[in-house]
Amino acid sequence: SPEKNASIYTYVDNIAFNPDIVFLQEINDSPQNSSCWNIWSSYTPICAPAHAQGSGVAILYRSNLFNVVDSSIIFESHILYVKVEFNNVLYHLYNVLIPQDNKVALRAIQCLEDDLAQRKDGVIIIGGDFNTTPNPSLDRFCMPIEHRPKIANALQSVLDSYHLSDIWRRLHPHDKKISWQRNNP
Repeated sequence: SPEKNASIYTYVDNIAFNPDIVFLQEINDSPQNSSCWNIWSSYTPICAPAHAQGSGVAILYRSNLFNVVDSSIIFESHILYVKVEFNNVLYHLYNVLIPQDNKVALRAIQCLEDDLAQRKDGVIIIGGDFNTTPNPSLDRFCMPIEHRPKIANALQSVLDSYHLSDIWRRLHPHDKKISWQRNNP
């Protein structure tokens, strides 16, 4: 909705570190189909809009920040890939929204892994909503037991295969923290 979009924009625009890149999930419309994207005037969007509830992703970046080399939808409207060049370094950006259905989620993770296998150069950055956690006792407040262990294990296997890690968890190995405060949108 335009109201939710404005609320998220206000939150992003007021962040002290002023992000150059924003990953959004559950995007229901593309910039070509909706005027509610006009508020993001300082960002250029690349979208894989939703085909159903609980899908749709977008990567927004500050205009003229880097050269976009390639972009593609890796898995339906759940995984968006953007290849960029910045200061002569290639970056592979993935915005991931793992579906709630376990069979579909496993297919999405397999598509992510297949695509990662093609990326032999540059830096890989993956962000998004994975709808699972590798360490439920540390990463969950309300549900101490992982309700999707197959999905968590499959995702962890991909991360291990490509030597990827959760940067926040790496910097805060024992902290249990809510990164999204209740009073924010």
